[in-house]
Amino acid sequence: MVYQGRCRKNCRTWPLRGNTFGSIDVNSTTQKAIWALGMTEDFASDKPWQGIKYHQQYGTFTIDMARTHGATEPPTLDGNSRNEGTTLDIEHVNKSDVQSTMHAVFMILAIVGLMPLAVVLLRLGGAVRWHALIQAVSLVFLLAGLAMGVMTSFRYTRSQKFNSYHQILGFLLTAFFLCQYALGFFNHRQYRQTGVMSKYNAVHVWFGRVVILIAIMNAFFGFTFALNRKYGMVLAGLIIMVCVASLIVIIGRQWLDKRRGITPQGPYPSPRSPYNDSPNTKPACSKPGTVAIWSGLFPIRTPSTV
Repeated sequence: MVYQGRCRKNCRTWPLRGNTFGSIDVNSTTQKAIWALGMTEDFASDKPWQGIKYHQQYGTFTIDMARTHGATEPPTLDGNSRNEGTTLDIEHVNKSDVQSTMHAVFMILAIVGLMPLAVVLLRLGGAVRWHALIQAVSLVFLLAGLAMGVMTSFRYTRSQKFNSYHQILGFLLTAFFLCQYALGFFNHRQYRQTGVMSKYNAVHVWFGRVVILIAIMNAFFGFTFALNRKYGMVLAGLIIMVCVASLIVIIGRQWLDKRRGITPQGPYPSPRSPYNDSPNTKPACSKPGTVAIWSGLFPIRTPSTV
């Protein structure tokens, strides 16, 4: 590759962040410089602020700037050509942005995979404990994905200010998901203690649906922001598969229950509920000599004198 260029502005010094400046010594025989190659996709833009993807090859080299003075014709390069006036210092090849990839994988696994699975299990037969466990795991992946996204943002000029709609929505959605987990915890705990749904049950259900829908939309925004729109089509296909599979499982289970004469009673007051309590069950602590001890969403009853 031969590159010809001419510097017309800010050639020897240029502003950096704050009050600092970068500089180049045009008379130095050991001037440090950087180089980078990639991406492999087509790229056609002469805008200095145009966003680009992660370089596949990059490194540093030393150049003798004294040899660059004056006009000259570009060299003819062949298999016998050798470097003159430059020395390669560091070279990284076949590099990829692992943090960005892990950000996408963790978020999609949590939002498109685990969260819908937890909802389906709850609707199938009141698997409240599995619902809670899977949602707890999805929270871990969600926070890990957020951390990967923040770390990735510092690597690109276009994302360092955290002012894109994908980033802003991401922070808001994370806060909403934390609120959703809290609503679910208190809702399940109240039902376990009193046998009555809390007044926040409808909010928990519909708020969760809306937040998941917006989060899926933000995933498409993220692929656009990362200049990987083609993966948005893969995500769309995955979402369709999850929706179709969920409908088949839920409708199939309802059809089997109908054939067996099982009357649907909702996710909580069900014979298959892990609580094995009826809706009229009183809290354990209402019986003399009994104290209910809670460990997360899983109750442990121990007899004691009070």
